[in-house]
Amino acid sequence: MNRHTMHTLPRKTIIIAAVVVMMLSAVFFTSSHAGASTPYPRLRIFARVLAHIESSFVDAVDADVLIEGAIDGLLKNLDPHSAYYGPEEFRQLIDDINNEAFGGVGLEVNIINYVITVTAPLPDTPAEKAGIRAGDQILKIEGKSTRTMSLEDAVWMMRGKAGTDVSITIKRPGESKTRPYKLTRARIKLKSVDSRLLSEGFGLVSLKTFQADTAERLRESIKKLSAGGKLEGLILDLRGNVGGLLAAAVKTADVFINKGEIVTTRGRGDRVIKKYKASARDTYGEVSLVVLIDRWSASASEIVAGALQDHGRALAVGEQTFGKGSVQTLIELNDGSGLKLTIARYYTPSGRSIQARGIVPDILVPSGLEKTSSAIWDSQIREKDLERHLKPASGPKEEAEHTENIKDVQLRVAYDLVRSLVKMHTAPPGR
Repeated sequence: MNRHTMHTLPRKTIIIAAVVVMMLSAVFFTSSHAGASTPYPRLRIFARVLAHIESSFVDAVDADVLIEGAIDGLLKNLDPHSAYYGPEEFRQLIDDINNEAFGGVGLEVNIINYVITVTAPLPDTPAEKAGIRAGDQILKIEGKSTRTMSLEDAVWMMRGKAGTDVSITIKRPGESKTRPYKLTRARIKLKSVDSRLLSEGFGLVSLKTFQADTAERLRESIKKLSAGGKLEGLILDLRGNVGGLLAAAVKTADVFINKGEIVTTRGRGDRVIKKYKASARDTYGEVSLVVLIDRWSASASEIVAGALQDHGRALAVGEQTFGKGSVQTLIELNDGSGLKLTIARYYTPSGRSIQARGIVPDILVPSGLEKTSSAIWDSQIREKDLERHLKPASGPKEEAEHTENIKDVQLRVAYDLVRSLVKMHTAPPGR
């Protein structure tokens, strides 16, 4: 920028740019003063670009919007899970975490073949009542294309205050025309634990998400399943469970593990941040256990499955999991906005890094979705396929993935397996 151009910039622009440089310089100087270089020269370039945009862009711009956009871009260039939230968005995010209920339309979604796709409409919700089905592709939300939208952004746009409307455009496989829907958001309460008795002595517990009370609900379910007699075998179904609270995952694994590590978090430089250990409280160590996992099991689900697998406490059946093995923390800023920042990786008790690898099942049982007529299921996106994903950390050599194709329903295989485990445990010595 030459001297003449500098003099033609509005005073407000110069002040804002200078403040931004001073703030960012202070942050970077604090974190890198011991190093050989500083990013200060590049921050001066940023300030000049900001000044040029505000003074010369063809349309008037709001400097605050520009700075928020720059912060947002800064976070998005780190990894797929770090993000910046404005004050209202951050408040809603905190509310969603702290409450079991939220305003929304009742859709479970995931990215399949690079398209945001419905994996299941929740029962008795606006989406289900409107006739939206699993496999429907969401092309637009509020008129905005989802083509370059992150899954998190799509979920955020569909959530909102109960009683308000949201429009979405659906493309159903096999149909040429799109379907527009106008849905009225309702209070959606997620039931994190569901259970049923498969046969005498054998139960199934499905965990849909990891909330603050999930472990206690799990214990209650096991007691209920045991009411008619001794519970000998249990299937813990984590399929489709994309995660939740870390503390809830640790407490859930603790239900079945009586001692030792459950998960370890390591930050920059492989520094151990925290080791989470079993407490041996009311541990159901005598129950034979099989855990069901699939391509959508992620984060907290992978922590539980990995811990049970490493302790030899359960056999994992199903598909290789998503591979979301990073830790995010929430940081509130002075104006009420906030950051979600990736600060660590998860490691299983044996030292395996979950990140971009996932949990490989002991027995591979494909879901069968690949054989459906729709091509949307052909290639499931996992953590390792996301742009800027964190690389797997070094650790023990991973076991080779299973290649055998067991053509059976996953739950049936798990049920047969848990019955076999019970028979092995109760068989007389020498038999």
